Amino acid sequence: MFLTVFDSSENGVLDVRIFSKLESTFNNHAIWEYARSVDAMRLITALRNDTVAQSCYSLFHVVLSSSFEKEDMWAAARLASHGAFKWDRYLPWVNDPDDAMKFLLYHFAIQTKGEDDIATQPIEDMLRAVAYAKNKATLEGLEKFDHTDKLFVGGVRKAFEGDRPFQTRKAALFFVPVIQDKWFGDSLEEAMSDEEKDEFCKNWGSAVDGIEHTMDVKGAICTTFFAMLNSKKWRSHIVKGKFKLMEYFADLPDDSKHFTECKKNASLLPWLRSRAAEAGDRGTEETKLWKLWLAILWSDYSSLPKGVRNQVLEVTKGVISKARHDVSFISRIVTTEKERHQTKLGGHAALSLDDEAERLRARVEGINEGIEKFEEAVGKKAK
Repeated sequence: MFLTVFDSSENGVLDVRIFSKLESTFNNHAIWEYARSVDAMRLITALRNDTVAQSCYSLFHVVLSSSFEKEDMWAAARLASHGAFKWDRYLPWVNDPDDAMKFLLYHFAIQTKGEDDIATQPIEDMLRAVAYAKNKATLEGLEKFDHTDKLFVGGVRKAFEGDRPFQTRKAALFFVPVIQDKWFGDSLEEAMSDEEKDEFCKNWGSAVDGIEHTMDVKGAICTTFFAMLNSKKWRSHIVKGKFKLMEYFADLPDDSKHFTECKKNASLLPWLRSRAAEAGDRGTEETKLWKLWLAILWSDYSSLPKGVRNQVLEVTKGVISKARHDVSFISRIVTTEKERHQTKLGGHAALSLDDEAERLRARVEGINEGIEKFEEAVGKKAK
């Protein structure tokens, strides 16, 4: 007999001993208890609290390792997964991503076979789990996963399509930064055609437009944007209106991998300039954005490779010979970056020796070096 007591709210009281009973059902292949176990799990998935989420995640692993018939096993796994990952507020850490990816791939597969009504919620739950509840173990486990698997690539692409539920697209927006090192590298060349990249970027852009740009959302979408921008094989597929996401650069940490790599990428500034040149008189946005990128490079001038620094100097001289007012624009961006880091530094004691304070001092000093070099380049003190 199952030991459960519920009140009338969704946060109902639950006798946690039920989870031992449920795990026993699946560990011991107790076929005669399966129907009652699944009925109990359906009730449990309505509850929202840490205990239920963590216990359901433990049960999820037990179910996947059980010897029940595949359809019965997957049905129970869906319930356990939903109990663990149905809500952003209560998410257990995904310490073993192997089961999570196995679960995702299975539901991506049945989705392609027309079982979308069964697959949609489980896919959303597991995308949310890996995206929001990742830790070092999750990331290390994902390193071993084949990101070029066509089921996986197709499933992630589909999660962004316009007919997907809002929460699925939101989870997918946060999922891509977890896999983007491989997703936007060279490994997907055979798994995704140029046309499919165009479609992915269009759907990704639509998902970006469909969500409120809170601080965490800005961080996720800006991380993905710079990962695309850093790749010669992806940047041309970015939807035109989404280049404005560059404006969110200040919402990223200074050591954001792809943002940092973009600043060191000698091919990027010329590409952005040529894009503006191709747009001609119609390219107001393109022109503003490559000049914003030039300002961003000036704000980190002291850390740039020599080749990029030379580009920045050469391009800046060309800009001021045609439009002197751009000096003020670039100066304003760089000064704002300096003030932003000084404000953060102000939160530390004046003589603090902690790592973050030391990093911020070095960053402010580096920006000052850039300002001095900029003023030298434009031939006067920048206002």
